[in-house]
Order: sequence, then structure tokens, then C-alpha cells
Amino acid sequence: MKPKKPDKSISGMDVLKDIRGLLSASREPGTTIEPPSQEENRLKNELTGLREHVRVYQETVQKQQEQIRKMEREYKDITAELDGYKKTAVRPLNQTAQVAELREDVEQLEARKAELTSAVSGIEELLHLKVKELLKRIVRLYQESGQSDIALDIRRTGNALDDVDNFARFLRELIQQ
Repeated sequence: MKPKKPDKSISGMDVLKDIRGLLSASREPGTTIEPPSQEENRLKNELTGLREHVRVYQETVQKQQEQIRKMEREYKDITAELDGYKKTAVRPLNQTAQVAELREDVEQLEARKAELTSAVSGIEELLHLKVKELLKRIVRLYQESGQSDIALDIRRTGNALDDVDNFARFLRELIQQ
């Protein structure tokens, strides 16, 4: 007698029986595995198209966000530049005020100069009168002492001083015009 050879067919294997049992247990009774229907294919195509639209919209949103960031930077730059212009625009107003103050100071100095000039002029005239009076006294003193030649020289010197003084007044008037 020959020993029995084991059954080598695949359908008889225990592993295959277990897999068949698992598959039959997971399926509901009455359902069969069918190839995808046209409805499923249409839904898959729609889903793929929607995913493409979402990707395009995401790219568009990213581009718009980049443009918004760029515009915000430009806005900051323009605002900073405008602030710089405002600061320089304020300076001329301050300079205008300073110019007005300087003009007022100049006017005050010119008024003070005019006052001092008139005071000097008054002092010059008073000094001129005093010099004439002093020269007359000196001339009288020399005449009384009998030295009429010296008195005559002093009178001539006094007249020469008057001439020089008149010439100086003429020059001052000419310069002021």
C-alpha cells in the first residue's frame, strides 16, 4: 500500500479557507463586489476637478496675500516719506517766525542806531559850540596879554576847524544819501 499523498491543490489549503471565511464574514449578505459605476466615476472626476479649483484658489489667495504685504510695505514707506515732508514743511514756518524775529531785531537796532546817531550829532554840535567858546576865551586872553599875533593865529585855526567840520558834515550827508 502506498502512502497517501497530500492534496496539493490551492483550493484545499487551510490558509485560503481562512481568507475566504474572513472575506465572507466582512461582506454583508447579498452584496457583491462590482466594478465602479458611472456615477462613482463622475463623482471621482468632480472631486478631482474641485481639488484642482481649490489648488488654483489657494495659489490666488497666496498671490493676493503677497500683494497685500507689498502694498502694506509701500504704505509704510509713503507714510514715512510724508512724515518727512511734514517735518520739512514745519521748518519753514519756524524759519519764517525766526525771520520775522530777526527783522524785528534789525528794526530795533536801526532805531537804536538812529537814536545814537542823533545823540552823537547833538554831542558834536555841543562840542563844536564849546570849542568855539573856548577858542574865543583863548583869543581874548592872548589879546589882553598883548600877544595879538598869537590870538590871530588861534582865530585862523578856529576858522579852519569850522571849515573842516562843515566839510565833514557835507560828507556825512552825502554818504547817507
